[in-house]
Formats: sequence, C-alpha cells, structure tokens
Amino acid sequence: CQAGFDVQVELITQHAKHHQKVAEFAAALKAGDGPSNPLASGHTRFLKMLDGQFPELQIYRIGKIQTSPGIEEIAGSPTEYFRTVGAMIALLSAYLTVHGDEEVGLQWVSAGARGPMSMDKVPGKFINMGNQPQDYRKFCKRLAEELKSEEDWWFMMVFLAVHDVGKSDDFRHRV
Repeated sequence: CQAGFDVQVELITQHAKHHQKVAEFAAALKAGDGPSNPLASGHTRFLKMLDGQFPELQIYRIGKIQTSPGIEEIAGSPTEYFRTVGAMIALLSAYLTVHGDEEVGLQWVSAGARGPMSMDKVPGKFINMGNQPQDYRKFCKRLAEELKSEEDWWFMMVFLAVHDVGKSDDFRHRV
C-alpha cells in the first residue's frame, strides 16, 4: 500500500513541475471578462485551462455530491464544480489584487447577486463583510505575506481543486 502511495506522490510531484503559472489563469479569466457569467463563451479558455490542469475537478460533476451532512446535490449537477471554480476565482482575485490589479480583484469577488451573502448586504450576517474594499485589500496583503512565491500560490490552487473531493459519494466509496 505504501509503494502505491509513493507512486502517486511521485506522479503528483512530476505533474506539479509542469504546471501553468497562476498568472496565466488570472490572465485567461481576465481575458474572458471576469466571472460575470461562468458559461459565457469568453470563459472557454479559462475553463479548459482549469479542467486540463485539474482533471480532479470533474469529480464534482459526477454522481451524487454530499454538500452538507445529509444533503446531496442532484446526481450530475455542476453546482459543486462551479462552487470550487468560484473559490479558485476568489484566489485569483486576491492574486491580482496583490500583483497590482486591485480594482479587478475586488470587482471579481463582489460581482453578482449572492442573496444574503452579497457584498451590498448588511455586514455581519452570514459571511459577508459588506462592501469594504480597504478590508479586502488588507486581507489580500496579509494572504500574500503567507504566499510568498508563485509556488505558494500554485499550492493554494491545487488545494482548492482537491479540497472537497470527499463530498463525492463515488470517490468515498472507492477510497
């Protein structure tokens, strides 16, 4: 069993050496006009890059996904896939913010209507802080103190891609 694990670690290590740069993902998303509409044709390149670099994202589209204890998405629903992509977009927003494109980063994380979690709602309810750009910039700056290198930012992209694979009934039954 350990030998199989070691092989998997080596494959992941080799794969990581040939990854695209975080800046390339940010540029592709930016070229598609940001996260205004995840199915817009302008996002084809960005989504293909994500799916090509992170094939594990497809786990979120297959079978039943348990989003909370006792709550499952409809089999085959792309909801968890787009939630995960949304988390990756949030990371790319922070990346752009600390690399000189503050307005685009803030626009991306505050775009769209998210009901009670929208940035224009009363602060303090759910997880939103309200529309407070200075707090967002401070958060991004603090995050960048921990993510010092391109590799650190890349690690976070990888982590976000795989952090919820255990929500998949199929995945859990196989491992």
